Amino acid sequence: ISPGISLPGMRAYGSSTNNKTNQGSVAAMDLLCESINQALDAGLLPVIHGDACLLDDNHAGILGGDTLVEGLVSSEKMKDNVHK
Repeated sequence: ISPGISLPGMRAYGSSTNNKTNQGSVAAMDLLCESINQALDAGLLPVIHGDACLLDDNHAGILGGDTLVEGLVSSEKMKDNVHK
């Protein structure tokens, strides 16, 4: 990484995510993919990381960075920016 490169942090999942269903998880991953693609298109190098998140109304957990990367590389929305 060269000096002067902008490295914006990317929040893993928004607070409006409802993970009670798979649709909530897919929508949140789609949003993360779109944010990452926009940052890359703007010449930025996004930094993602794990975070604590709400799993449902009564439970919280840790969403690990490894899990995020697995979701990103398997997402159709990332096909132009992921090289396997």
